[in-house]
Amino acid sequence: MQTDGNFRTEVYRQYELAPAGALKELLEAAIAEAADEAGVLILVRNHARQGKAFSGILDRAIRHAVVGERPSPDWAGASEMFGIAVPTLRKALFAMTELEPALLLGLAAWLTQIF
Repeated sequence: MQTDGNFRTEVYRQYELAPAGALKELLEAAIAEAADEAGVLILVRNHARQGKAFSGILDRAIRHAVVGERPSPDWAGASEMFGIAVPTLRKALFAMTELEPALLLGLAAWLTQIF
């Protein structure tokens, strides 16, 4: 998913169409492990609509989207983590609270945990 945009798009589409169950959970985990801003938004929207609490899947997805990792130049075998600016994601999440008031409670709790 990280290198093939068409495949990523298809996974997102299949996730949106899948009924609750093992397939949806598998697709959710795949999205979380290779999440970008669109993937985070898809997962948040789905979790909020189902009334699910902030979960490990969302935490993992958000971390993949907003935290980068690279080899450390100073320490062999170690890596450095760095923040990735995601103003578009932040704006989209806050906009969700205006467009879908039912999502407000869940999103408010999530936003305080991630920003």
